[in-house]
Amino acid sequence: MLVGLSPEYVQWMLAAWAALAFYVLAVLFLRPWRERRGLVRTGFKISLSLWLLAFAAVLAETLFVSLYSTTDAFGLSLVSQRWNERFVQRNNWECRDRKRYEGDIPPGRKRLAIVGDSFAFGHGVRRIEDRFGDLLERRLNAETSDRWEVYNLAEPGADTGWESRTLHALGREYKFRADVVLLSYVLNDLEDLVPENKYIVGTIILDNPQNFFCRRFYLPNFLYYRMTQFRRPEFRNYFSWLKDAYSGDIWARQRKRLDSVKRWCDEHHAKLAVVVFPFLNNFRKDYIFEEAHGVLKNYFAETKTPELDLLPVYRRVEGQSLVVGSFDAHPNETAHRIAAEEIWTHLLKDLVK
Repeated sequence: MLVGLSPEYVQWMLAAWAALAFYVLAVLFLRPWRERRGLVRTGFKISLSLWLLAFAAVLAETLFVSLYSTTDAFGLSLVSQRWNERFVQRNNWECRDRKRYEGDIPPGRKRLAIVGDSFAFGHGVRRIEDRFGDLLERRLNAETSDRWEVYNLAEPGADTGWESRTLHALGREYKFRADVVLLSYVLNDLEDLVPENKYIVGTIILDNPQNFFCRRFYLPNFLYYRMTQFRRPEFRNYFSWLKDAYSGDIWARQRKRLDSVKRWCDEHHAKLAVVVFPFLNNFRKDYIFEEAHGVLKNYFAETKTPELDLLPVYRRVEGQSLVVGSFDAHPNETAHRIAAEEIWTHLLKDLVK
């Protein structure tokens, strides 16, 4: 219950419950309801009303912290931050995994390295076993004669530049190798190249609640983001300003970064494959990134890189939610399971032979 809660927060809550209990003991000892003086009785009624309000607030906060756990898209709320404390475990390379990572491939094994952002990282997915990467590891070991290990090098907020730099840095520092590199591509992987990015992301990330209770307590903080931040246009239409980034100078710069990923794979004798995730909010209708998907498809065809676009795949899914929640459009366990099946069938099955 206390996992992920700061000592300061626990102290505040213990002090609140102690104050409520002290009031009850004081009232039972003094018995002010027997007092005949009207002023004392009136003061008791007012204090009792305030105690009831405080008790309701502290009880609601306690129940909320005990029972509610989820993420939001940007990991801003205290609830989302605590979710990460509870369910995200890092290994020796600070990646979300339980197994220890090594640079070279041990004898008798093969390695699939997944490079990506929060989609591949599994933001909002409690069990790492439910991520598409871990599902693929089980599939590879069940349906091939080789012994495979999957390294998930994804990180929330990563862009293609970060992914390229990470591969090159791991190659230099750890002599890192992989038989197959799977690039998990999301259409905001070039957002750092867009001039509007600094203002919009800064506005979202840095605009924190100023109220004491909203900053320190989970339920007020949760209500603050639900009632104010997440209703703002920057949140609801966060990616609309990326629509034109897949043309002109920005796309030319992004191509060079993708070329750098491919070059690392060529230099280290690793096969490169790409899976493209659509934005999962409003992807069935009025989806403004159809053209961007086409641009990516042409690029990967031109560079002879095996690619799978999950947009048409997810559009065929009916009656099932594919996102973590109403305020978090990351893929949920169902979306990860579908992605793993499609990646295996249309990318890896032939590539690993």
